[in-house]
Amino acid sequence: MRFCGWWRGELLLQNEPCLNFTQCFGNKVLWAFTPEAASEIYRLLEVLEGEMNPREIQEQLGLKAEKNFRLLYLRPALDAGLIEMTLPGKPRSPKQCYRLTLAGQTVKKRGVR
Repeated sequence: MRFCGWWRGELLLQNEPCLNFTQCFGNKVLWAFTPEAASEIYRLLEVLEGEMNPREIQEQLGLKAEKNFRLLYLRPALDAGLIEMTLPGKPRSPKQCYRLTLAGQTVKKRGVR
């Protein structure tokens, strides 16, 4: 099963890659990912323990390019509501850290990819 999206507390899973998520899930999709993007986001969820700053997460993922980390991992996970900022009013703060949301904890616990 592949993790494709989240809707009102319900995981959306798909056996086959799906390019048109509306077709696969009807109008239930709040957000959805391609299998490649879902894999990257799941990797982030796997390494995120407690509250971690961006550099710690990037190191745990073994990534060197900060731009790719933000575009391919951090931003999609934030937009999907799987992680959250510890200082939401100060996104550029040097003290900014990230933690799993309830949705992120659920996806991580179920081990869905």
